[in-house]
Amino acid sequence: GIFGGVVGGVATQSAKNIGAFAFIFAVMLLVSTILLLYFVPTRVLKQAPKLPPIVPSFRTCVRTKEFRMLFTNEFLLQIATNGVGALLLITMSIAFRLPYNKDIMGYVAPTFGALLVLNVIGAVVTNRLIVKYKYDKLEIYKKAVLIHAFFGFGTFCTLIPSMINANDKTGPPLWLEADMFMGMFALAAGIFTPISFIQGLLKRDLIVFDTFVTHQSRENVYQTALQLPATL
Repeated sequence: GIFGGVVGGVATQSAKNIGAFAFIFAVMLLVSTILLLYFVPTRVLKQAPKLPPIVPSFRTCVRTKEFRMLFTNEFLLQIATNGVGALLLITMSIAFRLPYNKDIMGYVAPTFGALLVLNVIGAVVTNRLIVKYKYDKLEIYKKAVLIHAFFGFGTFCTLIPSMINANDKTGPPLWLEADMFMGMFALAAGIFTPISFIQGLLKRDLIVFDTFVTHQSRENVYQTALQLPATL
């Protein structure tokens, strides 16, 4: 989500790069389709499941405290991942006096590398904590969300110098402030993978618990209530 948002934002910043990014998206679409069709195991459905109505599904699920927590965070994460790309590049251009795409790309490329490393580290550490050290998933999830919020607030704080100098349109680029901003942004985005990973596990646990209590599988109800309203 974050990678796609940044790539999309870069494409909108420079018309001459649209062809290159369109080619990248076409290649990734082809590779993803082949992987989904031939390498991802799935059961064969003899009959398409009937989708439950949105409102009754949401009313059924919202009674559970864990669902309310997951739904709120899912909604916020959807906003962040869908809007961060264009917002990031607009911020880099306006706040730090970087009007040229080549200057912005000098920050975007290292940030991509940092995000890849941080996301891999986050996924490995999270998996070790849950599988080997038997840490409670919910506690890890709460701490990860707090860390994510802390770095997000830190990212906002790095914009304060640019706010102070907002009236000075002719000064040199704010390189140091831009470095601090992108560093905090990379740390905040690096926590995204553990949060998404654990959120999927908690969603699974919630559905398993609901099946145990009600003696019927209502997975489609939870999927509808969690995914569709947040996406809309």
